[in-house]
Amino acid sequence: MSNDELMARISSRVQPTAKPVAEAFRRPSEPGKRTTIYMPVSTLTGLKHAAVEEGDGANVSRLLTRLAEEYLAARKDGTRT
Repeated sequence: MSNDELMARISSRVQPTAKPVAEAFRRPSEPGKRTTIYMPVSTLTGLKHAAVEEGDGANVSRLLTRLAEEYLAARKDGTRT
């Protein structure tokens, strides 16, 4: 098999990337900002598992963003527990 034939076979199987990572985390109306947080390894592992189980492109960043938004909305409404 020639190099060209091999490249043709490989390229037919390679899927293009969906979008750059930074673009995947960004909302259309608001740019994202990177931050660093420290938490127990077991908590981070649990968050990663939860993100995978949710599917639909979920990841830890999106999960934490959603949780933070829910917390802030509840705090604003006075319904925070």
